[in-house]
Order: sequence, then C-alpha cells, then structure tokens
Amino acid sequence: TLEKRIEKKILEVFGFKVRVFLRGRDEFRKIIGNNPFKREDSSKLHVTFLSEMPTVHPREEIGRAKAGAERYALSGKEIYLFCPNGYGRTRLSNNFFEKKLGLVATTRNWRTINQLFEMTV
Repeated sequence: TLEKRIEKKILEVFGFKVRVFLRGRDEFRKIIGNNPFKREDSSKLHVTFLSEMPTVHPREEIGRAKAGAERYALSGKEIYLFCPNGYGRTRLSNNFFEKKLGLVATTRNWRTINQLFEMTV
C-alpha cells in the first residue's frame, strides 16, 4: 500500500521507523464537517488521527484524565479535542490515547487540518 511505501522510504532516507496512515479528500471533508466543537475557539481545537478504528472506548479513564473544560469526541478513526488551556497542557495526548486504545495516534491542530484539506484539491 501507499502507506507502507512511504514508511519504507522514510526508513531509507531518514533512518527511523515511523507508522504512516493517510486520509483522503473525502475523509478530510467529513472530518471538518463533523466537527462537534464548531462554536468553540478553533485555535484550541485539535484532531487526533488513529491508525485504526478503536475496539475499546474507556470513557471513565478518559473522563478522569480530562482537566477542567477540556472536551473530546470520538468519531470513527478520529478524536476531536477541545483544549482551552492548550494542547501542551492536556493529559489527552497521543501517548495517552495510544496506551488506552492500543493504537498508533498523531494529533494536528485545526489550522493544519484545514491546510491539509486544501492540499488535497
């Protein structure tokens, strides 16, 4: 697959192994359209991309990790995060979700999500 070819090239060129997962134009359109936090400050919004559909959703553990007004919404292979105190301060990080869900994750801010969508045109 294209993902595997990119992973192989990164290893060849840069010398480290990284998991790659892709989203296409229609998927980005859906991610943007399904944003459950449209009324919130978009500078505080992030999307965590998951390598696969999660088979578990540990709501209680996620609830305990959230701080203050932080909110999240799991939707398919993405997790929307609203972090009013900044992503750098949240415990709902890639590592957190990777451990709790048993998947690989990567997070991008809302501005980057929209730029990636524009790149698919």
